[in-house]
Amino acid sequence: MYLPPARVRALIAGCAERFPGGSLVLDAVPRWFSRLTLTGKVRAHGYQAPPMPWAMDPSERDKLRTASPAVAAVRDVRPTGGRGLVGALLPLALTTPPLVTRRPSVTVLNIAERPEQS
Repeated sequence: MYLPPARVRALIAGCAERFPGGSLVLDAVPRWFSRLTLTGKVRAHGYQAPPMPWAMDPSERDKLRTASPAVAAVRDVRPTGGRGLVGALLPLALTTPPLVTRRPSVTVLNIAERPEQS
């Protein structure tokens, strides 16, 4: 989220080239939150969040396949629960509108094995 979009794509492509058969896990802030950070509007108790130019809404995760032909699969990772009432309700809450489309996301990219040379 801290890199420009072109650098994120280059990083994904570079990892796909160097780690065949591996997986890359990344998190992303939603676009609405990115816009707030770029205008300096995310502040709390004397802290200002840094600019986050790369953002991705959960519905956009399949676009990550276009970063490299070696990206074989893309999947979303959702929290499975946690301690207390909030932890127990979080997985359910993230499936309800409007949170389902406005939430941060964690995504796993599976990289294809390099084909054997003949």
